[in-house]
Amino acid sequence: MPSLLHRPGEVGLPYEDVSFPSMDGVPLDGLFIPADSDRLVVHNHFLPGNRCGYPGQLPQFGGLGGFEVNFLPEFKALHDAGYNILAYDLRNFGLSGAANGDTVGIGLLEYRDVVGSVRYAKSRPDTAAMDTGGRDRVVRLAYVVGGHVGGPYVLPTCG
Repeated sequence: MPSLLHRPGEVGLPYEDVSFPSMDGVPLDGLFIPADSDRLVVHNHFLPGNRCGYPGQLPQFGGLGGFEVNFLPEFKALHDAGYNILAYDLRNFGLSGAANGDTVGIGLLEYRDVVGSVRYAKSRPDTAAMDTGGRDRVVRLAYVVGGHVGGPYVLPTCG
């Protein structure tokens, strides 16, 4: 998906565009929505979506549901509940870099992006102290591919 159809500012959320490398160096683009708390959601999207959803209602994206998925209402609810949000495009989607010959690994390759997102969260001064082990303050929220990506591959390699 070459572009994003929505931005958090549309629902009144402050945000910053961010970029960081995956575990294997693929450039990943995303956004960070700050909140006044020590809680963080790392948001993974489903395939073939991106960090903001999926424009399935547009003819060029037809054949995969025919309806739009928009994550902005979810981001607003999470932010209003006090969560910082890091959402990003997996490799080969949205504005992130191409990798593996544009092959989608359904988690076998994309776990490297999740590891990169957790490492990025640990490197930010405003999120570094948050527990990225997923026990108390950090939630890894994933859709479809996330069940494959966020499981056994990620936790041993977050470092």
